Amino acid sequence: MVFNRRVLLAIASSGILMSAGAATFPSFSSQALAAEAEVALNGMDVVSYFERDGKPVPGLPAFAAFHNGQSYLFSNQKNADIFAGTPDAYLPQFGGYCAWAAAQGSIAPGDSDHYRVVNGKLYLNYNAEVQTRWLNDISGFIAKAERNWPQLKASAQ
Repeated sequence: MVFNRRVLLAIASSGILMSAGAATFPSFSSQALAAEAEVALNGMDVVSYFERDGKPVPGLPAFAAFHNGQSYLFSNQKNADIFAGTPDAYLPQFGGYCAWAAAQGSIAPGDSDHYRVVNGKLYLNYNAEVQTRWLNDISGFIAKAERNWPQLKASAQ
């Protein structure tokens, strides 16, 4: 889920980046950010997936945070702070890859527009057709994907 590197470069060079502590969000120079960080979820605010209406909203460069080599954009400071406190609670499952594909023993990109929050966890699917298949047996596909993920994770890195 790579976001346009020119956008990231603009974010990094603008000086409006935020860091929420070295343990969770390591400091990067603007050049390092532009070279190494990718904007996750196509720039959607990951916390917004978990809010009351459950519809993701676009994040803004003014509210950027970094975790595990990726940049996360938020729609407001409150969501950035929430993420900074417990980032793992908001990260998509299976590294942001398609949950249905993981259940099949494969890796496919997840799409930030095709998602479900199930039992407090965010799952992405490749597209609408794949999501329709996944919705037929969400719990079964999650269980299969969880069994497959350790091996798939190693191959995805």
